[in-house]
Amino acid sequence: MGIRSKRISTTIGPTIGLYLDDMLDTGFYGLTRSEVMRRLIFRQIEISLSNGIIQRRKPIKKLRVALRAWEGE
Repeated sequence: MGIRSKRISTTIGPTIGLYLDDMLDTGFYGLTRSEVMRRLIFRQIEISLSNGIIQRRKPIKKLRVALRAWEGE
């Protein structure tokens, strides 16, 4: 069984949309709103792991490679 991406959907208010656009305009967080949201989620997971809020999961080799490529390592 392969690793599959999960598609999620959410509704955001107009103010959050404007903040996402502000982050998008910097170019640092991605080129689309989806990339900005994906980067923010990934960052919050890192913060939650480092603060002990959630436990680190056993790494999935293919996932590690994908995350490194996505983060530009």
